Amino acid sequence: MTGTASARSRSGKSRRRDLRLFVPLGIAVAVVLASGWIAIASAAARLDDSGWVAHTWVVINSVDQLRLETARAEGDLLADALSDSRERAAETDSVASASLKTLAEIRALTVDNAVQTRRLDTLATALPLWVADVHEATLARGPDPVRAIFGRVMHQQLLREVDRLTSDASAEEFRLLAERNARVDASSRRLRISIYVCATLSVLVLVTLGIRTLIGVREQREAETAAASSEEMLEEFFDTTSDIIYTTGPDGKLEYTNRAWREALGYSKEEVKEMWLSQVIHPKDLEQSIALFHRIMAGEVMNNVDVDCITKDGRTISVMGSSHRRMKDGVPVGTNSISTDVTERRAEERRAAESHALVQAVLNSTSYLIVAIDTTGLITGLNPATAEALGTNEQLAVNHVRIEALFENAAFESIVAPADRTGRDDREYTLKRHDGSTFPAFVSVSELKNAKGERTGYAVVASDITARKEAELALLRATLEAEQASRAKGEFLANMSHEIRTPMNAVIGLTGLLLDTSLNDEQLEFVETIRSSGDSLLTIINDILDFSKIESGNLVLEAESFDVRDCVESALDLVAGRAAEKNVNLAYLVEDSLPQTLVGDITRVRQVLVNFLSNAVKFTERGDVYVHVMAHPLPDGRTEVAFSVRDTGIGIPSDKIDRLFRSFSQVDASTTRQFGGTGLGLAISKRLVELMGGDVSVASTPGEGSTFRFTINVAPGEVTRRTFLSGVAPELSNRRVLLVDDNATNRRILEQHMRGWGMHVVVATSGAEALKMIEHESSFDCAVFDMQMPGMDGEELATAWRAEQGAHVPPLILATSMGKRASAGEKLFHAVLSKPVKPSLLYDALISTFTGASQRRPRSVARQIDRGTAVRQPLRILLVEDNPVNQMVATRMCEKFGYRIDVAGNGLEALAAVNQIPYDTLLMDVHMPEMDGLEATRRIREVIPAERQPWIVAMTASAMESDRQACIAAGMDDHTPKPVTMESLEAALTRAWKAKAIKESV
Repeated sequence: MTGTASARSRSGKSRRRDLRLFVPLGIAVAVVLASGWIAIASAAARLDDSGWVAHTWVVINSVDQLRLETARAEGDLLADALSDSRERAAETDSVASASLKTLAEIRALTVDNAVQTRRLDTLATALPLWVADVHEATLARGPDPVRAIFGRVMHQQLLREVDRLTSDASAEEFRLLAERNARVDASSRRLRISIYVCATLSVLVLVTLGIRTLIGVREQREAETAAASSEEMLEEFFDTTSDIIYTTGPDGKLEYTNRAWREALGYSKEEVKEMWLSQVIHPKDLEQSIALFHRIMAGEVMNNVDVDCITKDGRTISVMGSSHRRMKDGVPVGTNSISTDVTERRAEERRAAESHALVQAVLNSTSYLIVAIDTTGLITGLNPATAEALGTNEQLAVNHVRIEALFENAAFESIVAPADRTGRDDREYTLKRHDGSTFPAFVSVSELKNAKGERTGYAVVASDITARKEAELALLRATLEAEQASRAKGEFLANMSHEIRTPMNAVIGLTGLLLDTSLNDEQLEFVETIRSSGDSLLTIINDILDFSKIESGNLVLEAESFDVRDCVESALDLVAGRAAEKNVNLAYLVEDSLPQTLVGDITRVRQVLVNFLSNAVKFTERGDVYVHVMAHPLPDGRTEVAFSVRDTGIGIPSDKIDRLFRSFSQVDASTTRQFGGTGLGLAISKRLVELMGGDVSVASTPGEGSTFRFTINVAPGEVTRRTFLSGVAPELSNRRVLLVDDNATNRRILEQHMRGWGMHVVVATSGAEALKMIEHESSFDCAVFDMQMPGMDGEELATAWRAEQGAHVPPLILATSMGKRASAGEKLFHAVLSKPVKPSLLYDALISTFTGASQRRPRSVARQIDRGTAVRQPLRILLVEDNPVNQMVATRMCEKFGYRIDVAGNGLEALAAVNQIPYDTLLMDVHMPEMDGLEATRRIREVIPAERQPWIVAMTASAMESDRQACIAAGMDDHTPKPVTMESLEAALTRAWKAKAIKESV
């Protein structure tokens, strides 16, 4: 329009100039000017018509955009239903709502078209209803969301109405486009006629109007330039849209492609000029596309055509759009097309379809019963397994069968009520099949809710647990049988324990009494060893009783402070006699970094250590058994204590090491094996170590020996440093000592101890070497000899030294294996120590040598018995015991505390005695002839008046927890297992006296 105004302005100026120049030729000029005016008017009309053509294309594009938006909303709605994605639901709603904006733009563009205005008014009524229905559909949820969304009749009607109206609007615009193209053609013809007339007139007035002819030609060129400029503007507009727009000639050659087309397919503008449309069509769609092209050229308008194309780099993209014929002068000259890239949409649809197929396959293949029900209990969906159980199919069951049809004696309300409270409920039910058979099932009931959080129904998933129930029943039977076997084993162990504990009571009781007498050092050491051996044997008996607890995981570990060195030394004492008989050297080293006291179960630690030491001595014919203990602090403040027991015995083949820790298994299981044993000790040891937070390992070389290692995880106890562990001792500092021992391990350990106390140690490996040292240097403050040395033993070395130097020989200390004392030890040696040499005893002997004072450990002093206990806690005591030895032991123990007791041989005698004498306390054995302790207790509780009821303490070799409970159930007040110690007896009598005091105060 701007170009037309400029042309008019220039024409007016030319006419005024020509009027002044060519007055005489006015009429001729007027004719020429009239012809020029007609030409200019025709050019203006053509430009105006071209503008309307562009306008019509904009409307067509907007209508196609509206149709694509509705189609995209429907596609997204389907994907939303399949994926149940809230984000996709929001996107669907947004796309549908955008269609309203597009409709408003179309109405603004077609306001001057009455026919389109009426049609779009109708569409303006239908489209908001469809948008609202799409919005409602995005919120719809349920067991079958696809059916819930697309099964809506109104939705489908609205969709068809919108599609019809948009199709009609698109067709109307294409009709207008054809009309306006025709007007452009007519304008062009008129323009050409005007130019011809003007040119003819100009020839007639060539002399006078030559200049005006040139001006007319220039104006024609300007009009053509304006038309070309309009086409360029239209092309720029097409390049701004994301839709794919292209035109072809009648032969299918591409004439125009917008930027979106070229970017989608990867071609440049120059490359497109020599391309045909068929070059980018996928081979599978080529035949169909050619047929569609011919139909379009025949005048048919194609909408929503879906075709795959091949890009320049070989990728496949999917496009969907519309095409129509382009006419010129009533002749088809090609096609115009507009499409949208739907590659991603198709991919999403394929993924959704695959996902739906996968879910459906799982539902169809699972044996679980899966049912969807509404809030009234009506089945709205089910899988094939459920349909089979009901004896029907999905079509017949949905909306016709209630959930109660699957349950045996269960109402709908009782099934869903727990899920109503918690959102989900899992429990067992009895389900039934259509043939009346039933089966146990584990059923999960969950709520189903829509987008608003409103409950729309329930999902019921059930699994057949018949096999599990049968397995549970079989397990119950096996458990009962195992419990019966366990009870039988427990009774056997209890009886065996009782028979062993009875004589053990005498052994431990009498050694306890013996320890309370005055003994010399050697006697005290022997008695302590007997007592320690008895205690260890008792520990083994208890371990046998605990074996069943270990197997069942019910063993409880004690947690009390203990000294690792005492533990190791007592374990070595137990095997020292056997080692001495075999001439096996025992040695041990406890690192100074180890805390003095630890909190744990010393009985279990000693049991493991004794087991390893016993095996080491058993399988070692000559050489050493060496114990090494070290500690590693842990980050949590606890301590890992590592024990190793190394021997020089026969070793273990590598292929048999795995048998070591199996119950009742031995490395050599043949009937001709040299070494005996049950094969149970190492298995128990391994389990005990694991219970103490550690592990067990072994390394062995056949013919060279073995090393057994185990660790325990314990807490450190109170720090109380012993004198012999306090570092340099002033009494021993700078003292020169001669150490003579042929065993390298013993030399290293003893040398480390004495150097730690500040002594200067000179080492000799034999008696002969020691005598040579003495000849050259006699300034020793003392000497420590081993008794058993080849060539010259310790006693012979001492004799030779005294023969050579007489009274100038320094004090001598002899280390010898248990039972192998020197014949003249009391005369030749200041002290004689048993091997393995305990650091505390060596320290005590050295201190005594240089100061004359003894530093004996408190545990070596006889226990002080309070003989005034009976005066402070007076009790009249009756001992009920059938074994004469046990009677003597218990009587002597009570006498130590100052008590004089009466004795009854069985339950009948006890019942008669209690009837006659008001005893305060009864020490009652359980297993006795004629009447046992339990029955005697029950009879006493029945016949003796309440004010004369005695305090009854069970003193029995039956030490299991079940035995204690049986005693309490029979009416006894306390329980002290045999062997009875002075400490346990004192504690029991104290409790009896306190009970008597409370009774008298009431």
